[in-house]
Amino acid sequence: MSREDTIAAIERFTDFDIDEDDDLAIAREVVASFEDIRRDPAAHQRAVRFLCACVKRYVWTWKSLGCESDSPVASVDAVQHWLDSGEFMDGFDRLCWPVAPVRNGEPVVDCDEPALSDLSNASSRLAYFCVTRSSTDAAAILVSLFWADAEGLQPQDGEGFFDWLIATGVPIAWSNEKSG
Repeated sequence: MSREDTIAAIERFTDFDIDEDDDLAIAREVVASFEDIRRDPAAHQRAVRFLCACVKRYVWTWKSLGCESDSPVASVDAVQHWLDSGEFMDGFDRLCWPVAPVRNGEPVVDCDEPALSDLSNASSRLAYFCVTRSSTDAAAILVSLFWADAEGLQPQDGEGFFDWLIATGVPIAWSNEKSG
């Protein structure tokens, strides 16, 4: 597998049809392009670098939209620490579970709720994926981010979801850097 295989899988992911296709199956092809994430530590790190960078693009919106918990941001920071050091931080396990978006002490129930819930799911699943190495967990991160983007969360860079995956995400995944 190679960068080109990852790009080809992302291009198939862009053909995603919400009425007919299985979102997870399509996203799982992207994950499979990183090679054997279960057995190969380098493949697992490649996938984590890619997915961590993807979540980082959106996690800023959690605080900008007034959410009170720091859990999604803390999940990304903890995963970054794991990528950089190979060690899990104390309390890592608590970051593997999504939190409900809360604003001013009340659950978010307006139009921001679906996207914020998807972001919370993606960030917690990212931490969980570091432990499980499951292609389903990794694919669920991509699907959650796709839907968060489709529901209105915008990255600070303003680049389209799939364009960014190919132009920036793939080079991050296939780099030899520890940091994502």
